Amino acid sequence: MITYAIIIVALIIIGVLVYYFVTMEKGESSQDSSQDSSQDPSPDPPAEQPETIIIGGEEEQTGGTEGYVMMANKNVPLEVSPYNLYAYNPNSTSDPNRGGADIFNEDDGTCPDGTLDCLYLERVTNGRVTDITDKDGNKMVQQFVDDFYDGKLPLLDRLFEDKPQILEKLKLSEDNKLMELKEVRGGESLNGEVTEATSSWVKIKPGIDKPVGQYLIITMALYKVTGKPKPNVVIDLPAVEREGPTQDIERPAE
Repeated sequence: MITYAIIIVALIIIGVLVYYFVTMEKGESSQDSSQDSSQDPSPDPPAEQPETIIIGGEEEQTGGTEGYVMMANKNVPLEVSPYNLYAYNPNSTSDPNRGGADIFNEDDGTCPDGTLDCLYLERVTNGRVTDITDKDGNKMVQQFVDDFYDGKLPLLDRLFEDKPQILEKLKLSEDNKLMELKEVRGGESLNGEVTEATSSWVKIKPGIDKPVGQYLIITMALYKVTGKPKPNVVIDLPAVEREGPTQDIERPAE
């Protein structure tokens, strides 16, 4: 009888121990699962897609010289291209407002190394300029944007830091078009009518109100100083045939 009682007690103890260990194992498994779930990194937010801005218009372009970029039509034969030519040198030390021979030598009609290898040509499709590339297909506009955002054009950064007033009367519209604050002076007309001074924001036409290069530089400056991410830039301008050289230039034989 005593032996029988001992066996029953032993079975009860074993049952309790089994229940205890099974319960503990399930609890630990559930806790580990909860911890693993809480430690899983949350999915990264979707990367912000760069905006695309279009430098376009319907009227003929004007020429000009801007920081690191020069229109390089002067004294370059028409057989190189009948359309506008550009030179870009991110290593230029010339005044950003004037350009210089270390970008393009207008007297000789050549690049700084005496060749024409630095030139970027307008690429025309159906009468529209859709890109500006060099002989190897490198895109001038996007290269300029990349270099500016990467801090590789210090003269421009310094210009806008030293003269912030350059951008005070310029801004980007909601659709990322460059705008300028135009002021109309007040005064008294010949018939005695008095008008007050007024001002309004108007959109600037690239290639018309400002040369394409200057439009691009100011637009990118506004993008950068306002914290906007680097955009993609699309060119869509009417193709305009340029004038030929103003003088005959002797060029070294290739």
